[in-house]
Parts: sequence; structure tokens; C-alpha cells
Amino acid sequence: MTAKETLIRICEIKFSDIRKRSNIDLWTEDDRTDLLSWPEELAHGVLTRMAVTNCPWCIRFEGKCEECSYGKRHGICRHARSDFRQAETERKVQHLPYLSEDALIDIGRLLKGYKSCP
Repeated sequence: MTAKETLIRICEIKFSDIRKRSNIDLWTEDDRTDLLSWPEELAHGVLTRMAVTNCPWCIRFEGKCEECSYGKRHGICRHARSDFRQAETERKVQHLPYLSEDALIDIGRLLKGYKSCP
């Protein structure tokens, strides 16, 4: 699996898991298209620095939210009106973890598998 394919799979798992606890859709076809547009070397660099709960866009843009393409589509994560913040609020109201155990395991396996490949 290429770096871009791995990132896409991680996002599919993460955001579909979050969607189960929220009415907010944090993964769109535009997000997928955005990741596909990244050079493979960039996607590789993001994956090598990524942990299970990290966001690939946060890593790519190094916290410079004003440049973040994901933030332009969904709102800057830390802002109260962003899609992410709304989903987080819904999750917390229900006293649910950020990600389910299954999602954490699946993402962890993908990262471990990618990072162990030469």
C-alpha cells in the first residue's frame, strides 16, 4: 500500500468511527481528493511522524491552520464552530472516547505496517 493509500485508509477508519458518535461528517470526497493530490514523498513524511490519533493535515501544515486545506473545508479544528469541535462536543456529551478500541487497533496496525516496510 502506498503512503497516500495508507493515509486515506487511516482517515476512512478514523472519521467513520467518529461519525458513529456524531452527526458531523468529517471525511468527504474533497478530503480524499486532497490527500490524493499530495506528492508521495510528502505523504510518506507525514506517515513516519504520525501516531494513532494524529491528523495528517496537522502534521503536513505543522500547525499553521491558516494554510490547512482540511481546515478551509471543515473549519479550523480549535475554533468553536468547526465541524471537528462540534463532533468533539457531541462525543463528550455522550461520554465516549475519542476513537473506539477497534479504530485505534486498526489505525495502529496500518501505521505499524507502513513504518516497518523498507
